[in-house]
Amino acid sequence: MRKYVLTLFVTMLALGWSSSAFASIIVNVDAFTNASENSPLNTGIVLNAGDTLNITVDPTQLWSANFYAPDSGPTSNANGLTPDNPYGSTYGLWTEFGASFYYGALVGQIDSGSYFLVGTNFSGTAANAGELKLMYWDGYFWDNAGYVTATITTGPAGVPEPATILLFGTGLAGLGMMRRKN
Repeated sequence: MRKYVLTLFVTMLALGWSSSAFASIIVNVDAFTNASENSPLNTGIVLNAGDTLNITVDPTQLWSANFYAPDSGPTSNANGLTPDNPYGSTYGLWTEFGASFYYGALVGQIDSGSYFLVGTNFSGTAANAGELKLMYWDGYFWDNAGYVTATITTGPAGVPEPATILLFGTGLAGLGMMRRKN
């Protein structure tokens, strides 16, 4: 019986350690410095293809595509100057590097892979391996102002949830008890 309890303990411990591999960091993405036409923010987060990736930004945080008129100019949250924004029809979509997003949108890229819209909430998996970069999507960065704070949570693909660990452990304990009765 001690052998089965020890096996159960080691298995649960291993599964628990693998689930603690999630990392969460907070970064500030600056509309001027980290514009797509300037220098995207290298977050320092290195992902493997298939890793879990969640990025959130408070939708009330605003940045501007024109610091000359920050109080009355084209401000937006990380979703960009969408059609529901008063300046959305003036700015519209910006296409560069083979990708199109609204001006002022928060956009991500993993190494030299495809660009993807982050906006105020992104949840998905890493399409390829490499370092995560974030940027303010804009064709002319010299008049951008402000920043947004992004919370990034990553983890390996296929990490079991606590309920899965508990279910697996209960099954192992049941097998151990059944074997003892025989």
